[in-house]
Amino acid sequence: IRDRDVTGVQTCALPILKYYHTQEYIMKVRITCDPSHEFGKRFTELFDIDFYSRRNGFDIHNRQNLEKFLSETSNYDLTINFSRAMEFGQTILLNNLDQYCNKTKTNHKVLNIGSYEGTVLMNHPTSGYDVEKATLKIAHRKIATEHMLFEGFLDSYLINLNYLENNGSIIKYHPHIKMLDFDSVLKNVKYMMDRPYIKEMYVQYKQPGNFRINDGYGIIIPGVF
Repeated sequence: IRDRDVTGVQTCALPILKYYHTQEYIMKVRITCDPSHEFGKRFTELFDIDFYSRRNGFDIHNRQNLEKFLSETSNYDLTINFSRAMEFGQTILLNNLDQYCNKTKTNHKVLNIGSYEGTVLMNHPTSGYDVEKATLKIAHRKIATEHMLFEGFLDSYLINLNYLENNGSIIKYHPHIKMLDFDSVLKNVKYMMDRPYIKEMYVQYKQPGNFRINDGYGIIIPGVF
Protein backbone atom coordinates (compact mmCIF):
# COMPACT_ATOMS: atom_id res chain seq x y z
CA ILE A 1 0.00 0.00 0.00
CA ARG A 2 1.44 3.34 -1.00
CA ASP A 3 0.40 6.73 0.33
CA ARG A 4 0.54 9.84 -1.85
CA ASP A 5 2.98 11.52 0.53
CA VAL A 6 5.35 8.54 0.92
CA THR A 7 8.35 8.08 -1.37
CA GLY A 8 9.85 4.70 -2.08
CA VAL A 9 8.15 1.33 -1.76
CA GLN A 10 5.99 0.19 1.15
CA THR A 11 5.59 -3.52 1.65
CA CYS A 12 2.94 -3.35 4.37
CA ALA A 13 0.14 -1.15 5.62
CA LEU A 14 1.22 1.19 8.40
CA PRO A 15 -1.12 2.39 11.18
CA ILE A 16 -1.94 6.08 10.92
CA LEU A 17 -2.31 8.12 14.13
CA LYS A 18 -2.75 4.87 16.05
CA TYR A 19 -1.06 5.90 19.27
CA TYR A 20 -1.99 9.19 20.85
CA HIS A 21 -0.55 9.27 24.32
CA THR A 22 2.01 6.52 24.78
CA GLN A 23 5.70 6.32 25.49
CA GLU A 24 6.24 5.65 21.80
CA TYR A 25 4.83 8.94 20.56
CA ILE A 26 2.62 11.79 21.71
CA MET A 27 0.92 13.80 18.99
CA LYS A 28 1.78 17.48 19.18
CA VAL A 29 -1.48 19.39 18.74
CA ARG A 30 -2.68 22.99 18.89
CA ILE A 31 -6.28 23.92 19.61
CA THR A 32 -8.10 27.23 19.17
CA CYS A 33 -9.69 27.21 22.57
CA ASP A 34 -9.39 28.92 25.94
CA PRO A 35 -7.30 26.71 28.27
CA SER A 36 -10.06 26.96 30.89
CA HIS A 37 -12.75 25.56 28.59
CA GLU A 38 -14.13 22.38 30.17
CA PHE A 39 -14.36 20.41 26.94
CA GLY A 40 -11.16 21.81 25.45
CA LYS A 41 -9.17 20.68 28.47
CA ARG A 42 -10.27 17.10 27.91
CA PHE A 43 -8.22 16.91 24.72
CA THR A 44 -5.11 16.90 26.90
CA GLU A 45 -6.03 13.30 27.68
CA LEU A 46 -5.28 12.41 24.05
CA PHE A 47 -2.63 14.87 22.90
CA ASP A 48 0.21 17.16 23.91
CA ILE A 49 -1.78 20.39 23.59
CA ASP A 50 -0.97 24.07 23.05
CA PHE A 51 -3.94 26.43 23.47
CA TYR A 52 -4.54 29.47 21.27
CA SER A 53 -7.13 31.95 22.55
CA ARG A 54 -7.68 35.61 23.32
CA ARG A 55 -6.59 34.87 26.87
CA ASN A 56 -3.05 34.16 25.70
CA GLY A 57 -3.01 36.85 23.02
CA PHE A 58 -4.36 35.04 19.94
CA ASP A 59 -7.14 36.70 17.93
CA ILE A 60 -8.19 34.99 14.70
CA HIS A 61 -9.42 38.31 13.30
CA ASN A 62 -6.01 39.95 13.79
CA ARG A 63 -4.02 39.40 10.59
CA GLN A 64 -0.65 39.48 12.35
CA ASN A 65 -1.83 36.86 14.85
CA LEU A 66 -3.18 34.69 12.04
CA GLU A 67 0.04 34.85 10.02
CA LYS A 68 2.09 33.86 13.07
CA PHE A 69 -0.32 30.98 13.72
CA LEU A 70 0.07 29.76 10.14
CA SER A 71 3.87 30.03 10.21
CA GLU A 72 3.95 27.63 13.18
CA THR A 73 1.97 24.90 11.40
CA SER A 74 4.95 22.63 10.80
CA ASN A 75 5.54 22.45 14.57
CA TYR A 76 2.34 20.44 15.02
CA ASP A 77 0.87 17.13 13.87
CA LEU A 78 -2.72 18.35 14.09
CA THR A 79 -4.74 21.56 14.44
CA ILE A 80 -8.07 21.36 16.29
CA ASN A 81 -10.25 24.14 14.89
CA PHE A 82 -12.53 24.53 17.88
CA SER A 83 -13.32 28.10 18.89
CA ARG A 84 -16.16 29.73 17.00
CA ALA A 85 -14.61 33.19 17.58
CA MET A 86 -17.75 34.75 16.04
CA GLU A 87 -17.87 36.34 12.56
CA PHE A 88 -17.04 33.00 10.83
CA GLY A 89 -13.76 32.62 12.72
CA GLN A 90 -13.55 28.84 12.23
CA THR A 91 -14.11 29.08 8.48
CA ILE A 92 -11.60 31.92 8.15
CA LEU A 93 -8.96 29.89 9.96
CA LEU A 94 -9.67 26.74 7.93
CA ASN A 95 -9.49 28.50 4.56
CA ASN A 96 -6.30 30.35 5.47
CA LEU A 97 -4.69 27.16 6.76
CA ASP A 98 -5.56 25.41 3.50
CA GLN A 99 -4.05 28.22 1.43
CA TYR A 100 -0.92 28.28 3.57
CA CYS A 101 -0.37 24.50 3.38
CA ASN A 102 -0.79 24.43 -0.40
CA LYS A 103 1.47 27.46 -0.90
CA THR A 104 4.27 26.12 1.33
CA LYS A 105 3.67 22.45 0.42
CA THR A 106 3.18 21.61 4.09
CA ASN A 107 1.31 18.40 4.84
CA HIS A 108 -0.97 18.90 7.83
CA LYS A 109 -4.18 17.64 9.43
CA VAL A 110 -7.04 19.69 10.86
CA LEU A 111 -9.97 18.50 12.97
CA ASN A 112 -12.91 20.89 12.81
CA ILE A 113 -15.42 20.88 15.67
CA GLY A 114 -18.82 21.40 14.07
CA SER A 115 -22.38 21.23 15.32
CA TYR A 116 -25.51 19.30 14.42
CA GLU A 117 -27.26 22.66 14.13
CA GLY A 118 -25.23 23.39 11.01
CA THR A 119 -27.50 20.91 9.22
CA VAL A 120 -30.66 22.92 9.93
CA LEU A 121 -30.45 26.49 8.65
CA MET A 122 -32.74 29.07 10.24
CA ASN A 123 -32.70 26.97 13.38
CA HIS A 124 -31.61 30.08 15.31
CA PRO A 125 -33.54 32.99 13.75
CA THR A 126 -31.98 35.39 16.27
CA SER A 127 -28.42 34.09 15.87
CA GLY A 128 -25.98 33.26 13.09
CA TYR A 129 -24.58 30.21 14.89
CA ASP A 130 -26.17 27.63 12.59
CA VAL A 131 -25.11 29.55 9.48
CA GLU A 132 -21.51 29.73 10.70
CA LYS A 133 -21.41 25.99 11.36
CA ALA A 134 -22.97 25.26 7.95
CA THR A 135 -20.31 27.43 6.30
CA LEU A 136 -17.59 25.52 8.17
CA LYS A 137 -19.04 22.25 6.86
CA ILE A 138 -18.98 23.48 3.25
CA ALA A 139 -15.38 24.70 3.55
CA HIS A 140 -14.32 21.40 5.12
CA ARG A 141 -15.90 19.34 2.33
CA LYS A 142 -14.18 21.40 -0.35
CA ILE A 143 -10.78 21.01 1.31
CA ALA A 144 -11.27 17.30 2.06
CA THR A 145 -12.13 16.68 -1.59
CA GLU A 146 -9.12 18.71 -2.69
CA HIS A 147 -6.87 16.55 -0.52
CA MET A 148 -8.33 13.23 -1.65
CA LEU A 149 -8.62 13.91 -5.38
CA PHE A 150 -6.38 16.83 -6.28
CA GLU A 151 -3.29 16.42 -4.06
CA GLY A 152 -4.15 19.17 -1.61
CA PHE A 153 -1.75 19.37 1.33
CA LEU A 154 -4.31 19.95 4.11
CA ASP A 155 -6.18 16.85 5.31
CA SER A 156 -9.48 18.04 6.82
CA TYR A 157 -11.82 16.23 9.23
CA LEU A 158 -15.15 17.38 10.69
CA ILE A 159 -16.98 16.07 13.75
CA ASN A 160 -20.47 17.49 14.33
CA LEU A 161 -21.69 17.36 17.93
CA ASN A 162 -25.11 17.74 19.49
CA TYR A 163 -25.63 19.15 22.99
CA LEU A 164 -22.59 18.66 25.23
CA GLU A 165 -22.92 17.85 28.90
CA ASN A 166 -22.88 20.59 31.55
CA ASN A 167 -24.75 23.02 29.29
CA GLY A 168 -26.51 25.10 31.94
CA SER A 169 -29.25 26.54 29.74
CA ILE A 170 -30.25 23.10 28.44
CA ILE A 171 -30.31 21.60 31.91
CA LYS A 172 -32.52 24.47 33.12
CA TYR A 173 -34.99 24.79 30.26
CA HIS A 174 -34.89 21.38 28.56
CA PRO A 175 -34.05 18.79 31.25
CA HIS A 176 -35.50 15.95 29.13
CA ILE A 177 -32.84 16.34 26.44
CA LYS A 178 -30.04 13.80 26.48
CA MET A 179 -26.62 15.42 26.27
CA LEU A 180 -23.31 14.06 25.02
CA ASP A 181 -20.76 13.27 27.68
CA PHE A 182 -17.17 14.31 27.00
CA ASP A 183 -15.90 10.73 27.20
CA SER A 184 -18.14 9.72 24.29
CA VAL A 185 -16.88 12.63 22.20
CA LEU A 186 -13.22 11.78 22.85
CA LYS A 187 -13.94 8.16 21.97
CA ASN A 188 -15.35 9.23 18.61
CA VAL A 189 -12.41 11.57 17.96
CA LYS A 190 -10.05 8.64 18.49
CA TYR A 191 -12.23 6.53 16.20
CA MET A 192 -11.91 9.11 13.41
CA MET A 193 -8.19 9.54 13.83
CA ASP A 194 -7.69 5.79 13.60
CA ARG A 195 -9.60 5.74 10.31
CA PRO A 196 -8.32 8.56 8.08
CA TYR A 197 -10.82 7.64 5.38
CA ILE A 198 -13.62 8.93 7.66
CA LYS A 199 -13.67 12.65 6.93
CA GLU A 200 -16.97 13.62 8.55
CA MET A 201 -18.96 12.32 11.51
CA TYR A 202 -22.16 13.22 13.36
CA VAL A 203 -22.44 12.39 17.06
CA GLN A 204 -25.73 12.79 18.94
CA TYR A 205 -28.14 10.83 21.10
CA LYS A 206 -31.59 9.68 20.05
CA GLN A 207 -33.95 11.99 21.91
CA PRO A 208 -37.28 11.12 23.58
CA GLY A 209 -40.37 12.39 21.76
CA ASN A 210 -40.20 15.81 20.14
CA PHE A 211 -37.78 18.46 21.27
CA ARG A 212 -36.25 21.72 20.10
CA ILE A 213 -32.56 21.52 19.30
CA ASN A 214 -32.42 25.31 19.33
CA ASP A 215 -33.10 26.34 22.95
CA GLY A 216 -36.73 27.20 22.22
CA TYR A 217 -36.47 29.19 18.97
CA GLY A 218 -37.29 28.27 15.39
CA ILE A 219 -38.67 25.01 14.08
CA ILE A 220 -39.28 21.85 16.10
CA ILE A 221 -37.17 18.85 15.13
CA PRO A 222 -38.65 15.37 15.86
CA GLY A 223 -36.50 13.38 18.28
CA VAL A 224 -35.34 10.73 15.87
CA PHE A 225 -31.62 11.41 15.75
